[in-house]
Amino acid sequence: MNTILLFLDIDDVLHPYAPWPIDEAVRARYFCYLPRLESVQRDFPQLQVVVTSDWRRHHLLDELRAFFSEDRRERIAGTTKLDKPAGDAVGLRQKQVEEYLEEHGLSECPWIAIDDTVTNYQADSSAAALHELLR
Repeated sequence: MNTILLFLDIDDVLHPYAPWPIDEAVRARYFCYLPRLESVQRDFPQLQVVVTSDWRRHHLLDELRAFFSEDRRERIAGTTKLDKPAGDAVGLRQKQVEEYLEEHGLSECPWIAIDDTVTNYQADSSAAALHELLR
């Protein structure tokens, strides 16, 4: 079974985005869309998740895994690096994804990204295409 990587944003993907300050009503909705993602994961056991969200700046990998159902935690493969690659801000997360793939010897691995900000990926990327498709 070949691995497929899903590079995942969290805010406005797994729950509605809310600007600071965050109150308890907002916190209560955190991860309200996660069951949908986990359902897809169960249908595609080869799907591994790599977190690209800024949540990786405030939570260790095991803490991020803890947000997922117990049977999905082992499918959270890692996070992209926190440091920002040099260059243009457009496509920043795509550059981080490409660095992750290179570092882990996964350059040939199929991948997709789900992100609420289309400019985090180059216009010709699968993430940008998916964003336009879902609009």
